[in-house]
Amino acid sequence: FRDHILILAAKAAVGALVLWTGFRAVSDDDFARVVLAQLWATDPKLDATGTSWLPLPFWVLGGAMKVFGPSLAVARGVAFLLGLVAALIIYRAATLVFAPRSEAFAAALAASLFPWCARLGVATVPELPTAALGVFATATVARSDARYRVAGAVALVVASWCRYEPWIIGACFVSL
Repeated sequence: FRDHILILAAKAAVGALVLWTGFRAVSDDDFARVVLAQLWATDPKLDATGTSWLPLPFWVLGGAMKVFGPSLAVARGVAFLLGLVAALIIYRAATLVFAPRSEAFAAALAASLFPWCARLGVATVPELPTAALGVFATATVARSDARYRVAGAVALVVASWCRYEPWIIGACFVSL
């Protein structure tokens, strides 16, 4: 539990620092996704974009906007929280491949503080949580227990509803 708190505190501090230093977006995609989520919040549809099947980020962000209002501040708050969740997912993945918990902690902390992870942890795009789910799914292959493989498969399904890149990981995962 202590490791979780320390990782969350470090991730929150680095996220706050990234925002304080002026970071606002990775690309125009950040803002496009916010607008699509705002539209979804006012008129929910199974496929928020009507052009691709990557609905989960719009469901999550749009759902938050239905509750808290369709503002950029809500989008940034959700992104910040998802960055924290991603850090915990990476920590869990690290515990699956590193025997000493200290190594898992160090790996998760390094991943949380890596500059691009720091930026993506506050950006309104789903890349960081998606990557964390992909890493977790990949790490479950290191375990022989079927429960881990099921958890990895679920993580890949969720990630595949966010970005196309995990589809490749899924194909490899199924083949193992």
